[in-house]
Amino acid sequence: TKKVAVYDLSGNLDSQIIFSNTVRNLCIYNNRLYVVSGSDVVNLNISNTSDNYTINLQDSSGSSVTAYHCAVNSSNVFILTDGTNKKVYKYNLSNFQSTTTDNATTSWGSAGTGSGQFMGYGSIIADENYVYISSRDGSGITKFDTSGNVIKHNGSPKIRQIYFNPSN
Repeated sequence: TKKVAVYDLSGNLDSQIIFSNTVRNLCIYNNRLYVVSGSDVVNLNISNTSDNYTINLQDSSGSSVTAYHCAVNSSNVFILTDGTNKKVYKYNLSNFQSTTTDNATTSWGSAGTGSGQFMGYGSIIADENYVYISSRDGSGITKFDTSGNVIKHNGSPKIRQIYFNPSN
């Protein structure tokens, strides 16, 4: 069984959600939990489990994407990596509460080991201005603006996880 368990701050089990696809990643923003599973994102209200939505994510042409990693920033932008197409997709987070299907507003990237290319994703983080993606295959870390333009690419080292420290 593939499930996500939600606990309160005291460690008590609040609820469990069962998924038909593998749960690949979780993002938390503004009291909501976004669970990436297959081509869907489940949008859960942490404090009110009856206020939940499932959104089928698609590229700009309406084809489903294979969600791997996600990040959310305070500008209501949801960024998703697609492990099958080796692309990054950008969505308007405000749409996630009023629709069951959402098309990407922007996408970028391709398969490869150069600047702006991916062979396998390690992790993704985003702030209001930039998106940082590590590639665990050894192609390094790439810094993009939120439109997908490469700002900087560091071709090494092989890194699986990156974390954001807002004080630095």
